Amino acid sequence: LFSWQFGQGVNTRLGFFHCSRRNTNTRPHIITRPMVVHSPLLELTAEQRAACSELNALLAHAELREAEAAPWLQATSWNVAKAAQKWSAAEKWRRDMGAVGIADVAPFMRAPTAERSSPDGCVFCLEDGRGDTARDNLGRPIIVSIGMTHGNVNELRKQLVYAYQRAAEYALPHHPTCACLFVVEVVPRDPQAPLTFRFPDRDIRKLFDLQACYYPGTLFQTTYMSGIPRFVMYTFKLVRPFMSRATYDRMILAPDFARLKQLVPSAAMLREWGGELDFDLDEYVDWRAKEEGVDVCARGLGRSFRAEQSASAMDAINDAGGASAITPQSLLNDGSKSVLRHGEVSKRGSGSGIFSTRRWKSKLLIQAKAGLVYYFDSTDTSSGEDVSRMISLCHQESALAERRPADGRGPAAQFALVTDAREFLFGVATDAEADEWVASLNDACKRQAGI
Repeated sequence: LFSWQFGQGVNTRLGFFHCSRRNTNTRPHIITRPMVVHSPLLELTAEQRAACSELNALLAHAELREAEAAPWLQATSWNVAKAAQKWSAAEKWRRDMGAVGIADVAPFMRAPTAERSSPDGCVFCLEDGRGDTARDNLGRPIIVSIGMTHGNVNELRKQLVYAYQRAAEYALPHHPTCACLFVVEVVPRDPQAPLTFRFPDRDIRKLFDLQACYYPGTLFQTTYMSGIPRFVMYTFKLVRPFMSRATYDRMILAPDFARLKQLVPSAAMLREWGGELDFDLDEYVDWRAKEEGVDVCARGLGRSFRAEQSASAMDAINDAGGASAITPQSLLNDGSKSVLRHGEVSKRGSGSGIFSTRRWKSKLLIQAKAGLVYYFDSTDTSSGEDVSRMISLCHQESALAERRPADGRGPAAQFALVTDAREFLFGVATDAEADEWVASLNDACKRQAGI
């Protein structure tokens, strides 16, 4: 499952350790390795330690470690009674949800076809199959998200719960449970894979609530998101209202994995990140299935990402304030790094809303990399005005641009950008300019579709 390097560059291939017990909480025997001493993630005052003891007294049967009790108290401003209520509510929620095992999440960890080398989107703990896990420099277990999880809200919840459930098995005695390094790979590993990373829609935002309500140890989690273009980072301002301040402040947005080397030793970094660690996800799924005594879906028969989820995500980002903080100035200041093409166009209204008309209005159209297209009400390229709408060409089943006959009201040369959800009609002064827009947009559509 893993290839680790220890000491003087010795590379040892580790096999699997299979326990005879069959349950989702099975923990393999610990294999002796060179020990690294990690400092506590939180330093408690005498008064806070007393509060932890008081909480344990209220939850006599729980026997929480001090590092486990502290996050519940911190999440309730060190109110012991409220912390006890919060813990009890979380325990009831877990009982009501029932056990979560590898059979629930394996379809998302498998590639959807035999030709694909990786799944569309999933999350998992970097376990080694021998009783330990990859850790960052602070000793926190590492959780990996390939793209973004997908599925219905119950499936999304189970995927995250299973990852935290596995990571909790390896929490150091002086660390809060579920204090992890959460690494998100925004760019798909497989060129044929869709881009599942998207603005958090309603279902994804429920996962933020799940963390805050039932996993307060995530207050000590760091989330590293790699592969985010600079101009997309502006949209993360919109995520802030849905996340706790501690969680949001611990997010690191980066274009690549270079900064991750400051957080993780090379031996615990995947080769895909520039490290020395090999991890076979299919082998991991097979190992967990054997440990838990269950059957799971075969390799190459995983769940595919549905394009409708992208459409709902784009509605979310546009409804959350017009993708505020994205302006012509912020995009164009990035120069060739972000923008493929921009220019003044006319756009015809859809006429579908209560106040919508089919009138033509001048807009500034900007085509950016990563399959994103923006239009602005102001045609001033130095404007600080927020974007009117963001259009994603990612995840579309049949996005395309095409020339359209002039409607007699707008500009002489017209073209449409057609997505799964809606159609946008634009116009420019000349046929040559319209043809250039169509060619550029179609090139982006093909790249996003992997053609």
